[in-house]
Amino acid sequence: MKLQDILNQRALVRPIERQKNVSDGSYFGKITQAELLERESAFSEDGKQIVLNVRTEVIDNNGDCVELYYSVNYTWSNKGRMVKFLEKLELLPAPGETLELDTLVGLSVQVIIENVIKENVTYSNIVSMKRRDVKQHSEQSIQQPERSLPDMLQSKQQFDIEEHLDIN
Repeated sequence: MKLQDILNQRALVRPIERQKNVSDGSYFGKITQAELLERESAFSEDGKQIVLNVRTEVIDNNGDCVELYYSVNYTWSNKGRMVKFLEKLELLPAPGETLELDTLVGLSVQVIIENVIKENVTYSNIVSMKRRDVKQHSEQSIQQPERSLPDMLQSKQQFDIEEHLDIN
């Protein structure tokens, strides 16, 4: 929900659903926000950790836009999830170089979603994200009739989950 959607309302309306979920699977989406946040952590001396938090929009099976978040700890360790994440987006800067967070915004991606249930609430989690193959997308659009953005985002493309989950 956006502020502009509720500015003219004089009442608070509690939605029936707390959040929207999508079915398990692969989806095309777009990164709409990237920011560094401080979160509580039981694993650090000061009880805090810094994460790279990325908001991604995907289209669910009903054609509705669903915002999902993907967070990785801020660390430049080669074994860390942030480095692996930036490699999959083909945006890992060389040592000494800089990556502006705004570079992530607007990037077309492909995500793997897995739902988990915690305390009887279902959450859709992004378990893997990679840059969308623009070349493959271009070839598809030549062979198929032009589709609307929601149709394209809703299309599912199979790819090797193990490669993207780093199960090794």
